[in-house]
Amino acid sequence: MNIVRPRWTKILLFSSSFASIIYLLRRYRRYLVLKENCKFIESQQESITNISSSSSLIAIHKRFFNQLLVIIRILIPRLRSDSFILLITHLTTLITRTFLSIYIARLDGAIVKSLVQRNSHKLIRTIIIFLIVAIPASFINSLIKYAESKLALAFRSKLTRYAYESYFRSQTYFRVSNLDGRLLTPDQNLTDDIETFTSLLTHLFSQLTKPFLDIAVISWTFVILIQQKKHARGLKEVPILTSLVVFMTFWILRKLSPQFGRLVSEETRRRGLLRFAHTRIIANAEEIAFFDGHEVEKKWMSKLYYQLREQTNLIIKKRLWFIMVEQFLMKYFWHSCNYT
Repeated sequence: MNIVRPRWTKILLFSSSFASIIYLLRRYRRYLVLKENCKFIESQQESITNISSSSSLIAIHKRFFNQLLVIIRILIPRLRSDSFILLITHLTTLITRTFLSIYIARLDGAIVKSLVQRNSHKLIRTIIIFLIVAIPASFINSLIKYAESKLALAFRSKLTRYAYESYFRSQTYFRVSNLDGRLLTPDQNLTDDIETFTSLLTHLFSQLTKPFLDIAVISWTFVILIQQKKHARGLKEVPILTSLVVFMTFWILRKLSPQFGRLVSEETRRRGLLRFAHTRIIANAEEIAFFDGHEVEKKWMSKLYYQLREQTNLIIKKRLWFIMVEQFLMKYFWHSCNYT
């Protein structure tokens, strides 16, 4: 019995020592893995920062147009596709809204004229016409939002289908996750980034089409007035002055505009890193809980969120002053030019 006790004591001591050594080794291995992940993400941040800082300040260049042309061919593969039909529908609604806006402006002028002339019969008739025209005008405004949303959804479906085919071809998903470190967040690139890109692309089409349509219709209206009143003074210079004011405004906004593309790209990258950290915690939750690594992960997550918050605040501050200048030029400056 005395011989058995020392034997069991030695076995217990050996087992506890072996378990302690394994525990310490696993803790050290976990520390090395976390350290390598932190270094890898920091190196990705430094490389992207160096690339963005050394890149040219010109936002629109030949490479951008070539890449955009390739994407447009994916979004609109042929003229009979549903995306092209939705694009034409959206363009038609924008043109209709432009002509309705001009007609409503004429009705506003007629109402003011009736008030000045104190013609109650004409005033009531014009107000009734105004209310009748307001019904299709309201429908057109709602239809523009509907067509824009449907077009963005069609673009998203086309681009998502193409991205999935490329992602699952020749085991690309395995290479992206294990052999290539350029894409840290392929899940975000295949979901949120595609949705954001297609929505912004459709919205950009609406924002660019409306001012050009307004310029074209206004110039065409002034040309008709010039033909009707050949001896009117000052009408011949109006289309030239209108185009000059518009392009001068665009030039000023282009010069004063911050690098919103680069700022938003950096914000998206930091949001992707934060999402990557969440995904990594979910994948390694068992090891983190076993080695009590929650404090390290919490500090790392807080650091990533702080960086994202700082970038978002920077964009908000830049946008504040730019929107102020934009509103001044496009509302008050243009309105004052109408009187001249």
